[in-house]
Amino acid sequence: MIEDQLKILFFIGAIIITMLILKLLFRLVDQITAYLINRITTNQKWIKIASYTLLVEQTIYYSNDILYSLKIDNFPFYEVSYHKHQGYLGKFTSRVIIYTKNHNSVKDLVDTVLHEIAHYIQKQTDPDFHNYDLYTKTYGSWNNRFEVEAREFASQHVDKCLLYLESKGLVKRV
Repeated sequence: MIEDQLKILFFIGAIIITMLILKLLFRLVDQITAYLINRITTNQKWIKIASYTLLVEQTIYYSNDILYSLKIDNFPFYEVSYHKHQGYLGKFTSRVIIYTKNHNSVKDLVDTVLHEIAHYIQKQTDPDFHNYDLYTKTYGSWNNRFEVEAREFASQHVDKCLLYLESKGLVKRV
């Protein structure tokens, strides 16, 4: 009887250890992949070979799997402005608005689109997002937690998104 219980405990322990090892291996693979993507894209100069409108649209489409995983059924509405804005690279109200003339590079443009997608996600998933202006007033725009999260989101996805856009023939490395 005790021998059977020990066998069961050993078996359960072996399963748990195997699961922990697999989790560590998957994390390691993710880190190696992120490192390699970063090596491929860091310090790369990207040029666009499509319109700004198509770049913005396809950057939004890049977010499809992210939105789906968060149970968000729709892409954000968006607008591409070919005019320079005095204060914004982009903004999110009820739609993502991107000011193309305010960007110095394709990577900056993609980063901005992803940043504004993050705000769209926040609006859909965070019940506290309606306090965005209060956070800005209290902590300042840079330290507003929604801005911090949006910068992190964009930073996490910009290199992979550039590779996605490259695979679509919309940008290329020079």
